[in-house]
Amino acid sequence: MKKSKLKFIILLSTLCFLFSGYAAKAEAQSLSLTSGKDTYYKGDSFQVSLSINTGGQIINTIEGAVSIPVDKFQILETRYGNSIISLWVEKPKIDSGKRIISFTGGVPGGFGGSNGPILSFSLKAKEVGSGKISLQDVKVLLNDGQGTELKNISLASLVLTVKEPVLKPAPTVPEEEEKPE
Repeated sequence: MKKSKLKFIILLSTLCFLFSGYAAKAEAQSLSLTSGKDTYYKGDSFQVSLSINTGGQIINTIEGAVSIPVDKFQILETRYGNSIISLWVEKPKIDSGKRIISFTGGVPGGFGGSNGPILSFSLKAKEVGSGKISLQDVKVLLNDGQGTELKNISLASLVLTVKEPVLKPAPTVPEEEEKPE
C-alpha cells in the first residue's frame, strides 16, 4: 500500500510540474510597451520601447499599431534600427490623425527569444494627467510556413503620468551691506 501511495504522489507531482511549466510558457507570450519611468514632467521628452517575448514559439511576422493619446503626448519620431525585424513591409509610420504608429514586418528564419526589440518611439509630455499607450490590431504569425497565428499573446499597455514641472526657487543672494567709511 505504501508503494502505491508513493507512486501516486510521484505521478501527481510530475503532472503538476509538467502542467505548471506549460502554463508558465503560455503566459510568457507577450508584447510589452516599456519606458524608463512611469511619471514625467510637462515638457519632458522620453522614449518608449515595444518588445516581444515569444514564450519559446518561433515567429516570423508581426503587425499592429501603437495607440497614443495625443492630447497628453506629442509623437516625435520612431526608431527601428536594432529591431529583430529585418524585412519591413510597412516601416513604423506615424499617423497623427489616427493617433497611432502602425508597423508590419518579418523576421526571415524566425525569432524565438524572450526580449526581442521591435521598435521604439520618442514622445514629448504635453499636458498634465495620465495617458494610456496601448497596442491594437496586433497579429503575430508563427514560422511554420502556414501562416498560423500565435494565440494567447498578452498585450501589455503602458500608463504614464504627466506632472507640472517643479519650479526651483532662484537662489537668494544676500544683499551687500554698506561698509562704514
